[in-house]
Amino acid sequence: FFGFDCSGQCPYGFGKVCSGNGSCDDGSLGTGACRCSYGYGGVDCSLPLPGITSTGKVCSGNGVYVTTTSTPYCQCNATYYGLDCSHQCPGTVGTLPCSGNGTCSDGSDGN
Repeated sequence: FFGFDCSGQCPYGFGKVCSGNGSCDDGSLGTGACRCSYGYGGVDCSLPLPGITSTGKVCSGNGVYVTTTSTPYCQCNATYYGLDCSHQCPGTVGTLPCSGNGTCSDGSDGN
């Protein structure tokens, strides 16, 4: 609970405060906002970020999660693609995709 008189209730999801994936800014001076644990987002921390459930790393460890837009997304490192950056361009040698003989449609919307 939070607020001057502690009458506000922290966000719940899956029957737990902050869905069990974070902590609530509670107490008389608290805001009631969830502070999500690594790999989770959303108002109630119920949303696993891309790549976290399959690899244990946000964006599969091959990119960064960008939240500065209205639609957050994974910005994949060079030679990686997919919504969770889990795919590597074929024939990648170092930082050169396609065995150095072509280009790869990399990034979060690459294929």
